[in-house]
Amino acid sequence: MIADQIKATPEPERLLVRPREAREMLGNPSVSFFWGRILPELHSFLHGKARWVEVQSIRDYVARHLAEKPRRFTVPNPPGEPLRRPRRRPRIDPPAPRRGRPRKAAAPTEAATVT
Repeated sequence: MIADQIKATPEPERLLVRPREAREMLGNPSVSFFWGRILPELHSFLHGKARWVEVQSIRDYVARHLAEKPRRFTVPNPPGEPLRRPRRRPRIDPPAPRRGRPRKAAAPTEAATVT
């Protein structure tokens, strides 16, 4: 009976999570995107060397982004219009230098110098 009561008691809600858990809560965005764009918007702090993120700030972040007006996806070619493709520019880059030791210049032939 005591085991049933232990299982029935709800786990207390966490107030703080580590950045890895915060990424998981947000659907695992890329690490660079999370640290560069998302984490600055969340309330986090250092405790010693460990960074902690408030769960409430994650909820506020999600609520802010859900309240934004959704951006419409624009179709590049509306129906009925011809397909627009960018023109391919001719490549004008000089050829890459050859690797290794350069070749010796060919000696001029005697027939070319006698004439």
